[in-house]
Amino acid sequence: MQAEVRSDGGLNRIEHVSRFDTIISQAQILDGTGAPAFRADVGIKAGRIAAIGSLPHIEADTAIAAHNLTLTPGFIDIHAHADIAMVASPDHEYKVRQGVTTEVFSNCGIGFAPVTDSAMADMRSAFGGLFTHDSGVTWDWRTVAQYLDTLDTARPAANVAYLVPHAALRASTMGMEGRVATTDEVARMAVMLRQALDEGAIGMSTGPGYAPVSFADHAEVTFLASVAGFCAVHQRDYRNDLLASTRETIAYARDSGARFQLSHLQTSGPSAEGKSGAAIGLLADAVSDGVDIACDMYPYTAGSTVLPAILPAWALDGGPKATLSRLADPASRSRIIDDLHALDRYWGSMVLVSVNGGQNRPYLGMPFPDIAAAKNTSVGELVCTLLEEEQMQVCYIVHHMQEEDLATILSWDRTLIGSDGLHLRSGGHPRVAGTFPRWLGRYARDRRLVTMPEAIRKVTSAPADRLGIKDRGRIAKGFKADLVLFDASRIADQAAYESPGLPPVGIEAVLVNGLPIVLSGKPTPARPGEVIRTVS
Repeated sequence: MQAEVRSDGGLNRIEHVSRFDTIISQAQILDGTGAPAFRADVGIKAGRIAAIGSLPHIEADTAIAAHNLTLTPGFIDIHAHADIAMVASPDHEYKVRQGVTTEVFSNCGIGFAPVTDSAMADMRSAFGGLFTHDSGVTWDWRTVAQYLDTLDTARPAANVAYLVPHAALRASTMGMEGRVATTDEVARMAVMLRQALDEGAIGMSTGPGYAPVSFADHAEVTFLASVAGFCAVHQRDYRNDLLASTRETIAYARDSGARFQLSHLQTSGPSAEGKSGAAIGLLADAVSDGVDIACDMYPYTAGSTVLPAILPAWALDGGPKATLSRLADPASRSRIIDDLHALDRYWGSMVLVSVNGGQNRPYLGMPFPDIAAAKNTSVGELVCTLLEEEQMQVCYIVHHMQEEDLATILSWDRTLIGSDGLHLRSGGHPRVAGTFPRWLGRYARDRRLVTMPEAIRKVTSAPADRLGIKDRGRIAKGFKADLVLFDASRIADQAAYESPGLPPVGIEAVLVNGLPIVLSGKPTPARPGEVIRTVS
């Protein structure tokens, strides 16, 4: 089923009441609140929803006949890593074709503003492997204001909400040192954070699972979170120490008083298998005790990240240059290999997906043990060699969850949906192109984990409420006209691990600030996205 799109004159002019820029007629509306669907027309004027109801005789420059397709608010990806991709490719097709109208980043404490010159170099060296889709990007900003201006200049198709990355604050204040920050250093981070919030950031992200934030103590995280007001956290561990790390995250939220978002809650590997219910139970108990905490997750049983993240903490102290020096030292390298082989990890689940240069491209898509066998070496030695040869810029996919655990996490009423999508130069994870249609098609419609109205709430009003965004996430008069029109019987993802960039099916139209960026399932030239600088 396709929506019929007509230009001026497509509506019968029986009675002139007013003129809209766009009318979407005869849609089945899920308004984002979780309420049942209702049929109505929606009139749009100056980028906002101006009327909802029966509008058969009102003129519009553009008319979209929905033919009973489902109309919802635009999807808010509460956990994105589009920091550089939206500058390099502001059309942002992977995300807008699946209905994403607002991207929320930086996440996991990883990002590139605010930074000093040396911190920018450190952050790019440590985490550049996650942001390799950067053709034409000058990387010349330093403040949040300058970075958001860069986004404005790029004119992205989707909206942006920016979180201040904790790692950038730390690297700008004390480099990549593996130690607890002093009181003075934390105070300096807070000054940078407050300036970033004044310049348009809407909160902070932190990542005790990644160096250098892994070296931060409880006081540093909670104080900065209290300044930010909203904090997303990639917690310390999702494997054997999943429950202890979840308790740590809850303690951050309780002691800071901030709104906390536990990023991509997952049960990673055999040691965490079956612990999803216990993790959700900890969060639910905390909410009952008055802690403001929720979580998010992508609808896949595989994850993806940078390879240096699996190294022992001591090997990461001082940043990438120090790590590469240790890899070049025979004694340190041997110790790293021993630590890697002692990890609670099933290496056969890890697949190489992105590298910096050309010499290891033939091994993309292969599990690590198969690459090690081809190179006649151990897996630990392979990790060290890859990091050396690719200057730390290596990413992998790990198939680490059971479907039952994923379903338990996705079903909790305070679990939101975030893609955690990585925009890599070579290959990637299908979540970057398929997260939202997969959630609505596979998990809501087919598996019925939640109702369709509830599935829409989790990607619209719920993330808007968590972030404090007051005029998006609902179909209501006066709200921004970020909208998605789709066939609920057909919507599905096509992206797969072998072909991660395939677009979804069933999504007919996507509007951002009242302008269509997708029509008849195809992207338009429009790039009407805004940087969401002010929330209350």
